[in-house]
Amino acid sequence: MKVKITAVGHLGRECSVKIINGVNAISFSMAVTEKYKNKEGVLIDNTTWLECTLWRKPEHSTVAQYLKKGQLVMVEGRPEVKAYKSREGEARASLTIRIDELLLLGGSKSAAPGAEGLATAADNPGGADFVPKTNTPEEDLPF
Repeated sequence: MKVKITAVGHLGRECSVKIINGVNAISFSMAVTEKYKNKEGVLIDNTTWLECTLWRKPEHSTVAQYLKKGQLVMVEGRPEVKAYKSREGEARASLTIRIDELLLLGGSKSAAPGAEGLATAADNPGGADFVPKTNTPEEDLPF
């Protein structure tokens, strides 16, 4: 069984790009916020931070120029748990999403003009180029 995670949130920092074995590893943090009212009717914001990594061949890594702090994105991918020790020596774990699909949703003043509506789907570590979304008649409906 394959486990997948889908999350929508805002980038918490500019992305970083590292070349590992000839493949670009594009990584960023993402804040996913759940808003709800508690029993007393007080609005609660519960934010979870996720680390995300997107693997691309160098010629397909132009996505990095569109990933800016505050950018609203949707990611889908496989969870990877990494164990580590804190500075105090305590055992800890972090959750990283190895991205298979990334959709730039817009929603940030700092986003590059024209970046909205670009998407990619990766069936392999090399991935695919970004493909502009096309408007279909259904997308123009008011409901």
